[in-house]
Amino acid sequence: MATYYFSGEARYPKLSEPVDKYNPVEGKEWTIDVKLDDASEALFTESGCQLRKSKDGEGFRTFRRPVSKMINEVLVEYDPPKVLDEKNDVLDPELVKALGNGSKVTVKVEIYGTRKGKGHTLEAVRVDEYVQYNATKAPDHVVTF
Repeated sequence: MATYYFSGEARYPKLSEPVDKYNPVEGKEWTIDVKLDDASEALFTESGCQLRKSKDGEGFRTFRRPVSKMINEVLVEYDPPKVLDEKNDVLDPELVKALGNGSKVTVKVEIYGTRKGKGHTLEAVRVDEYVQYNATKAPDHVVTF
């Protein structure tokens, strides 16, 4: 197992409450999409992790941390990933809930070997530049029901 730090732009951070929208089969997990900067992209490639870029062509990767996981027939439960500010202090939970797209982050990831290749677990997120979530209304050309 090896620890890596990858930096980039965040999208769709789900760090305050675990979700099962993207992984209903395996259960709830905390997630964050990150578009890695050039240096981190090179390091990611070097790590050998099997995590692929998003299919939307934007180049984001979804880092995950499960709530629980079966390992060698033992159920292992995980705490949420740590979310830190730029000074490495724990970020206020209300700020974590309001963390928005475009925030600059560094993710701490454990990469390990599996039968299917190298997997990962999200350990922590440091918010280097905070952008508040902004729930704007849909553009005028979008038809709403």
